[in-house]
Amino acid sequence: MTWVIILLYPPSSWALSNTLMQTPYDIAVKSVIPALRGMIAKELVRHNYTQVQIAEMLDVTQPAVSKYLSSKRGTAIHFDGREDVVGSVRKLSKQLAEKKVSSFDLMRQITEMCNYVLQKGYVCELHFYHEPELRDQNCTICMQLMS
Repeated sequence: MTWVIILLYPPSSWALSNTLMQTPYDIAVKSVIPALRGMIAKELVRHNYTQVQIAEMLDVTQPAVSKYLSSKRGTAIHFDGREDVVGSVRKLSKQLAEKKVSSFDLMRQITEMCNYVLQKGYVCELHFYHEPELRDQNCTICMQLMS
């Protein structure tokens, strides 16, 4: 009998950036979504929610929320100066606090925010940092695909 093992995801010990070009979606999954979740978690704390409650709302673990709140996770990219993103996060957080958002709506809105920040080019500098040759090629893939 012959066994074939297929790895769907490389082990965390593999340095993805050293072996494969990171797509905009790789950057989004590793940086944008955690940053958005961190911003939402911090807003929900202002609404007096506990870490456990926030974890349930965001469908993450309480330790993940703790890392968001202590800025140990979700800090690869910052949107503090982006009033459009901050405003969207505040609006979504308020809806969550008022229990006006289903899990499906939360997923949809985070996905929309992620696509928005890609389309606006807010992720480009981080992507260029990981893939310097993209700067030389005047990459605008996200802005073209998302518009």
